[in-house]
Order: sequence, then structure tokens, then C-alpha cells
Amino acid sequence: MTVYTAFEQMTVSGFGGPFGPSTWIFGIEFRVSAAATLTAVWSYSHIREMGLYRVAGQVQVHTENLPDTGPASGGAWRRYPLTSPPALDADVPYVLAVRTGNSAGAGGYFEQNGFFTGQSITNGPLHVPSAETAAGGTQMRGTSNSPTVAFPSDDVPAGRAVLVADPEIEVAEPQGGGGPWRAWTGTQWAEGELKGWTGSAWAPVRAWDGTNWIPGGQS
Repeated sequence: MTVYTAFEQMTVSGFGGPFGPSTWIFGIEFRVSAAATLTAVWSYSHIREMGLYRVAGQVQVHTENLPDTGPASGGAWRRYPLTSPPALDADVPYVLAVRTGNSAGAGGYFEQNGFFTGQSITNGPLHVPSAETAAGGTQMRGTSNSPTVAFPSDDVPAGRAVLVADPEIEVAEPQGGGGPWRAWTGTQWAEGELKGWTGSAWAPVRAWDGTNWIPGGQS
């Protein structure tokens, strides 16, 4: 298994903040190009609840209350593992929404206007679109003091990034046997032919099945 996140616990240099603390709903739109699992949420803030939605129809897929990590003692990325990680379908736009704050009132956040203007994030199969290519933008803020996480409305400037909702996904790597060999092209998994260097040329890798040499590979 390989794990990917969007912001990769980046430094907050260039981001304004902390703003708050207060209770807000923020979200980030993303998709995966291979079937995956949402295993955790990373946040540079305190968050108390998460919700996963399909963008089409704003259908709720999953929601969880998150552990109260106590009052803030300085800015730091925090990992919130999910107790029931939901499956993610390939090439389906999702929104990961979180509610900031905790019982001590902590929940300040960092943001940068224009972060997603003209640029997107791609880390392996995880993709966060730019503000120009996704309806609703990439970071959204909902109504404050909501009793639960809801699909967040798009009421922040287009392209703004808020470091409170970073999805952590887990993708199964290809394993031996049972199907064609596949490789990650940078945008999708593609079938290929496994080859080896003979000393003078690249030749297909073959395996002995007990009777014949047959093309070898893995999936």
C-alpha cells in the first residue's frame, strides 16, 4: 500500500494566519485516478468532525466525529485517522469537508488567496483541481457554528487554499500474478508489457509453465 496526501504537510510560509479560533466548515475538492481508500484527514488546525461527499448531487458518503486533541500549543500538522475508512471510486469528484474547533475553542487556520488560481495539485493518483477547472472551486467555507458537517457552500474567493482539510488516501500497489502488468503514467494506471534487457535488446519477460515459455507479468 502507498499513502498520498495533497499538501504533504507543507510549511505555512506564505500563508496568512492563524485566523480564528472559531467554528467553520471548510472543504477541498479532489478525485483519485485509481480506486483508493480515505484513511485519514490532515489539518493544520483543530478539527472536530469530517464528512465526505460526492460532488454530483452533494451525496454524503461518510461522516465521523474526530478525537478532541486539546487546546492548541503552537501550529503543527495533525493527523486524524478514520475508524471506518471509506472507499473512493476512481475519477469521481469528491469534497472532503471538516468542521474546525474543539471543546477548548481552538481552531485557528491558515489560508492563502489565489493558491489554486492557475494551478492544481497532483500527487500520484490524488488530484486537486485548479479553481478554473472545478465547479465550486477547491476550498470552500460553509456557515459557522453548524451542528454538523454539511456540504460547504462556495463563499470564499476563488482559488483560496485553507490548510485544514487534506485527504490522506491509500492505494494498493500492483501485486504479482493474476493479470497484466501495470505502471503509473503520472495520470493513470496503464497496462504494459514487462521487459528485460538481454544485453543487446529489450525482450518480453517470459515464464515456464511446465510445458511452454509464456509471457510473464504481474498486476
